[in-house]
Amino acid sequence: MRIKLTLALAMIGSVTWLTPAAAQDGPPPPTAAVAPADAVDDADPTAQDAIGVSVGVTVGSAYAFRGLNVYAADRQRDVAGQVAPWLTYAVPGTAITLTYWSSYQISGAMRGALIDAGVGAEQDLTVGWSRDLSPTLALAVAANAYVYPFADRAMAGVATPVYVEPAATITRSGAVDAAVQVAYQRGVQGAIAGYRYAYARVSVAREVAITSTRTVSTAAAYGVKFATPLTDNLHDAQVDVGVPFALPGGAASTLGLHGAWTDLAGVAAADELFVWASVDASVEL
Repeated sequence: MRIKLTLALAMIGSVTWLTPAAAQDGPPPPTAAVAPADAVDDADPTAQDAIGVSVGVTVGSAYAFRGLNVYAADRQRDVAGQVAPWLTYAVPGTAITLTYWSSYQISGAMRGALIDAGVGAEQDLTVGWSRDLSPTLALAVAANAYVYPFADRAMAGVATPVYVEPAATITRSGAVDAAVQVAYQRGVQGAIAGYRYAYARVSVAREVAITSTRTVSTAAAYGVKFATPLTDNLHDAQVDVGVPFALPGGAASTLGLHGAWTDLAGVAAADELFVWASVDASVEL
């Protein structure tokens, strides 16, 4: 199958559509502006005690990134589970956030091979900044580094593949939130520098009340790569439905159902699609 063939190419250091992941499909939380310390309400002891750190974890039946089932063995529909812990620090008195996000395959046939190839056991570092441009318009910029410290040099081409990606997102809030993101990703070391592309993504999101106390979050997105030598995975689409729940201790959780598509040469249209489920939990400290 096409996915297995492309993985084999990745394992000898060739350009591949098995993409490093960004804060995005299996994402760290979005960058958000943080109120200055002197803006904290003195009457709110919870706000006073907050240290600006959020921690969380996502568990899913697949790891999707820009339309790809990253941990698949033969087909997009392969079930290959993911656990993704993350931590974000909002720097007090600024609009800067520092995020660590990671992803580990917990089921499926390709776990060891993907780690060796520089695709599995991903470690992401992100510095983000955001600003409100108006009451309904916000700008967020980020510098992302995607690191694969457990890769095998003979398989991945370098001992520790590193990819960098600056990105900017403009979001307009309203009855339907709309966002436009632009980014550029490139391998740092010479052996993977040929892996590069510019990327644009548009998305819409809306929360729908289903009862007086329960909402459902819905989202849809379309992305396209350009200025790249890649021939597969140039277009992607994703839809998401999530049901949030409050947990004890101020924690929160969301049950999610998702679907994704990307274009793969030589693969039937029905095999370019897959669906997966996820559950995440997070708490602000």
